[in-house]
Formats: sequence, structure tokens, C-alpha cells
Amino acid sequence: IGMCYGLSNNLDEAIVAFKKSLEYNIEINDSSGIGFSLNNIAIANHFKGQYDKAVEYYIQACKVREAICDTTTLVASLISVGEIFRLKEEYSKSESYYTKVLNLKSSIKNKETLSYLYSELALINKIQGNYDLAFTYIDTALKYSKEVGYKRGLVTLKSYQASINKTLGNIDDAIVLYKETISGYEDIGFEPGIVQSNIALGEIYFDKEQYSEALKYIESIGNKAKNNNLLDDCTQIAELKYKINKALGNNSIALIDLENYMVLKDSLFNIGKEEKILEVETKYQTAEKEKQIALLDKENKIKEQKIVSRNYLLFLLATLILFTIILAISLVNRRKINSELEIERNRHQLLRSQMNPHFIYNALSAIQNFILQNEPLDSITYISEFSGVMRRVLEGSRYDLVLLKDEIELVNGYLTLQKLRFDNIFEFEVIVDDKLNLDLHKLPPMLSQPFIENAVEHGMRSKLNGEGKITVRYYLENSDIVVSIEDNGSGISTSQIGNKKHESMATMITKERIENIKKIQKMNIEFDILSKNKLGTTVKFKIPQKR
Repeated sequence: IGMCYGLSNNLDEAIVAFKKSLEYNIEINDSSGIGFSLNNIAIANHFKGQYDKAVEYYIQACKVREAICDTTTLVASLISVGEIFRLKEEYSKSESYYTKVLNLKSSIKNKETLSYLYSELALINKIQGNYDLAFTYIDTALKYSKEVGYKRGLVTLKSYQASINKTLGNIDDAIVLYKETISGYEDIGFEPGIVQSNIALGEIYFDKEQYSEALKYIESIGNKAKNNNLLDDCTQIAELKYKINKALGNNSIALIDLENYMVLKDSLFNIGKEEKILEVETKYQTAEKEKQIALLDKENKIKEQKIVSRNYLLFLLATLILFTIILAISLVNRRKINSELEIERNRHQLLRSQMNPHFIYNALSAIQNFILQNEPLDSITYISEFSGVMRRVLEGSRYDLVLLKDEIELVNGYLTLQKLRFDNIFEFEVIVDDKLNLDLHKLPPMLSQPFIENAVEHGMRSKLNGEGKITVRYYLENSDIVVSIEDNGSGISTSQIGNKKHESMATMITKERIENIKKIQKMNIEFDILSKNKLGTTVKFKIPQKR
């Protein structure tokens, strides 16, 4: 039944059926069946994009299959875990699971499995820039693909070789390999591979300033990219055609290509945003269903306990009733506390969202201004920076705490946009203490953003070109992370500091956020505004370390 639901793409019902089969397999103590059911639950979550859930069930399946020495199915589960971590860009974890499979190599009879395993290891090392090791894995994968006549595997591996040679500057070798790759993909009718290899050749010939040759490869694949819904590739084709026609002096054609590129780029951004929203909604719906299932399980257990308790003596019944009352009070209190925390989290999200509309409006106005002034490349640059900042804002809004490196990237992107918008009337610098670990330390997202915006909007307006300066520092003070925002603007008068009538919206929202963070995260954040009058303003946050 689970398989039928899965084949009809009803993955939620498939998971319910697979969990029921898991219960029956546990009841009859069928270890092989238990491993099979766990793996099926993992696969369904994998297809839903619920990678954390999928990994959880794959690992359970691995443990069962390892215990019964079922190497064939164990290998399949381990490879699936490695693939998920590669998709999540957690390459070291991915490689560790593929290494576990390598340790079982002597038991693997299927050479296509071995070819896939080595090609995955080659891809991971190619992405990470370990080219010598990537070439070694490619050679091994090629050997197994040739032995079983795995044509697509052979062509894909050749495309990896071409990509690495292109990166290393071995252009002639890359050209030969890409041409062989195109021929191989045409032989098996794999159009996405044909498109991507032609794009790579077009880029190479463009860099070599052989524009007509570059255009020949690009113009031959437009319909294939559209027919296969390869939106990202369509965007690359439009951008490259624009650059080539501009270099050839075909300005009217270049303008059409530029417009097409901007439409496709905008579509990509919207799709990315919709996928993020869909991911959040799916996770929420899944969590709610799991809560309902857990609640039903609890109710059923309580009913069973009541039926059993009728067969006991009176004093045991009284004890059970007393225990039930205590448990009920505890559950009510816990639910009340969780509800209050959820309300605080919702308020926290709302306060964070209040900081974005003003910036979004200003950014879109600047983009409109660039377009009206017929500055397409500046428009594209601004849109690209803007989409990057918005992506980080969307990702950050899902979490109470973010990594320090993500916060710094957001601040850099935001200030880059503002500098471009104000026509470079100010400079900025983001300074990070070497003692801070960017991949370990965490802090609340966008806490400093309202004051960086104030520094730009109010502090920099009176400055002539290049005279304005904003400095954002991240450093350790004792065991706390300190974030300071300094500007050389007009400053704040002494009477305004501490005066609630003159307290800015940014200050009020930040104070409320700090109170909510204190309740939710148990973090005592210190916040202060220091004015140098006409010499500028400094805002400081002192944040306890979170890892």
C-alpha cells in the first residue's frame, strides 16, 4: 500500500503505510522487514525534501541491516545518506558515509554501484577543489563504467574531467573533452547534458575572444534548454548571448538578450523564494501531523491503562487516579509554557519583519532609477546583490540564532547595496576579531541592521563623496561578543540620548527584541548608544557567546 501511494506521489500517506508495516514487522520480529520499512520511510522523506528526517530513518535502517549482516541493502542505505549530505553541501559528512561503503567494497558485486560511488566521491572532491584526488576517483569510476557498458556514467565522468581542466586553465584539453561529452550525450539522447556542455564551450570561446565560435555553440541549444525546463541554463544562455553580441557590436540584438536575461533572472529569484516558502510550509504541516499522531498514541495508551487498572485492587486504582491528576496538571502547565514561548517567538518574528519594508522599498526605488537612467549592467548588479541579501534575510528569519559568518555576509551585502544606492558617498569597513570562530559562534540575526540603516540614512546624507565612513566591528570582550557600529555622521545631541520622546523606532524595536531574546534564549544582551555629537555615533551590543 505504501508503494502504491509513493508511485502516485502521495508521500504523506505512503509514510503512514510504511510506519504501519514497521509496527507489524517489529511485532513478528522480522529484522529484514524492519530494515526494509525504515528504508522506505527514509526514501519517502528524501523525495519530500525532508532531508533531516530521511537521514534519521536511513541511519536506523543501517543499524538494523548491519546487525543482520545484510551488506547489499546496507550499502544502498549508506549511499543514500552520503547523497543527502552532498545535496546539503555537508561534504565531509557525505565523504565519511561513502568511505564506509568503500570499506564494504569486497562485498559489492554490482559494478554500476561501484561506478556511482566513485563518481560521487569525484564530484565532492571536484567541488572542494581537490582536483588530484578527483581525477583519481574519476579514473576508477571510468574503469567500472567501461566494464559494464554504463554509457551515461562514462559521459558524466568525462564532463567532470572537462570541468576540472577548464578550472585549472588546461583550455585545449577542456575543449576536446567537452566536444566528446556533447557527442556522448547526443548518442544516449540526454539533452540536459548536451545543453550544459555547450554552455561550457561557449564560455571558453568567449574568454578566448572567439565570439562567433562561442555564439555557434550557444545558439544551437536554446530550444533544448526551454523544452527541458532548464531555467538556470536558459538564464546562463541569455547572459552569454548578451555578452557575445555586445562584444560583436550587435547592440540591438544584445539589448533583446539583456531583457530576456533580466526576465529569466527574476524568475529564478521568484522560484527560489517560492521553494523556501514551500519548504517552511511543508515542515510545519509535517510537524503538525506528527503532533496529532503522537497525541492519539498518548490517548490510546491512557485508555489501555484505564482498562487494565479496573482489574486491580481499590488502593491501586486510587494511586493511578492520583498519578493521572498529577500528570494532567503537568501537561497543562507545560502546554501553557509552550504556548507562551510560541507567542514570544511569533512576536520576535514580527519585530524582525518590521525592520525590512523600509530597506526593500528604498532598494526597489534605486533599481527603478538605474533602469530609467538606462544603466542595465548597474541594474543587474544591484538586482543580484539585492536578491542575495533578501535570500539571507529569508533564511535568517527562520532561526532564532544564526552563524556569525552568515550575519557578516548579510551586513556586507546590505552595506554594498546602500553604497551603490547612494552613489559611493561613503566607505564602509567590516572588521572581525581573529579570536572569533565564524563557523561556531552564533548571535540573533539582524540585531544591528536598524542602526546600520540609521548610520546610512541619517549619518551619511550630509557627507560629500567619499567623506562618509561606517565601521562595523565584531570582537571578543571577556567571554562576550561585542558588535559596534560607528559612523562619522552628524551624531545625536546629548538631550536626545535617553529621551523617550526622541527615541527612534529602531531603538524601540531593538529593546523589545532584546527582551524577547532574553525570554526565549536566556541571553542577557547589553545595548548602548554613544554619541560624539558632530563627530558621529557609536552603537554597541554585548552578546553572550552561543555555539
